[in-house]
Amino acid sequence: MGILTTPESTEVIHGAANILKRMLEGYATCNEAIDGCSDQTGPRAVVTTEPIFTLLNEHAKRGIRLRYITENIPDNISYCKEMKNNGYQVRHLDGVKGNFGIIGRTEYFAFSVFHTSGTTTS
Repeated sequence: MGILTTPESTEVIHGAANILKRMLEGYATCNEAIDGCSDQTGPRAVVTTEPIFTLLNEHAKRGIRLRYITENIPDNISYCKEMKNNGYQVRHLDGVKGNFGIIGRTEYFAFSVFHTSGTTTS
């Protein structure tokens, strides 16, 4: 493990469009690996969020390693298979909760969704 050569920082991003934009920026600069871990809802979100799935598939074709840990259940198995068919390494973990991603061993992403009064905020 190397020594950090740049200062660490934390960025808090609000709103789905802003989060998507920041994720795409991070993914676009990655030349090494992208690792993710999420609960059973993650594979569907990856596959159905078109700009992310397209960019990650392009990375896989260029040889960038994509690894993903999730709980494989009947409701998401088709999405897990779609990810595997596009070059992802998908692994199963019973009962996984929460989510995070690591881009190129240097950027850590975590996401929260808050439910208040019948609305959802990211």
